[in-house]
Amino acid sequence: MLVENRVKKEYISEDALANLEKSFCVSAERGIPETVYDAIGRRQWDEARMHAKIFNEQNIQQLLNESQDSDIYLAIKAKGMESRLDCNKYLNLPFAAKYHAEVLGYRGYLDSLDNDMPIVLSLSEFQIDKEFYNWYGNLNGEIVVSIDNQKPLIHVLPVSMPRGNVFANLGDGAFKAKFKQGLKLKVEIRIRQGFIWNANSSVIYTDILSTDVTVAELNKGLKLAIPGSSRRWTNTAYFQITGVPVEPKLP
Repeated sequence: MLVENRVKKEYISEDALANLEKSFCVSAERGIPETVYDAIGRRQWDEARMHAKIFNEQNIQQLLNESQDSDIYLAIKAKGMESRLDCNKYLNLPFAAKYHAEVLGYRGYLDSLDNDMPIVLSLSEFQIDKEFYNWYGNLNGEIVVSIDNQKPLIHVLPVSMPRGNVFANLGDGAFKAKFKQGLKLKVEIRIRQGFIWNANSSVIYTDILSTDVTVAELNKGLKLAIPGSSRRWTNTAYFQITGVPVEPKLP
């Protein structure tokens, strides 16, 4: 009987499955009972050890240890940032786990994400829509970015706004937040008329977009399409952040 008929494959890779099958074949030749295999397949490790007590062969305990180690470790790799409970299980195994040091470091990384982190938000790029109404090239404006309706985090002025233009690295601002913390990100574009910037000139368009976002989402890079107040154009803002710890690579 093939091992895939005995052991669930939810997290077991093809290589691990092949190694496990080899272990089963070797163990089967020594007479390890089906009750042990069945318990392993159901992830009932204590039950498997109970059935294995009647055998006094080192290879049985080794098989159980390697199977449990591999099963939980592959679950950690599959779940990534959602693997905290599996990390705890792995670190509390009743034997020397193969990747104990690596998993301990990974759990430390997960723990760090629960704390407030010093984040720097950058307006890395801003694109003016090709349909933006600026026929005479005399429109300019300021870009104001805030979080949770606090004072402006990024304030850019002046910005001339020729149609289709692209601006890069327009500014940044610092704040503190947890990795999964929800934030209200607001981008406001105040557009004034005049070839020379004048803060006292009348605002003829105000394009505003507020959106709910988490630090986790910002960490992947965020693109925001900001509809024009007249709905005839859509300008685009790109954001990036720094300050989030780098996720360790598990072997």
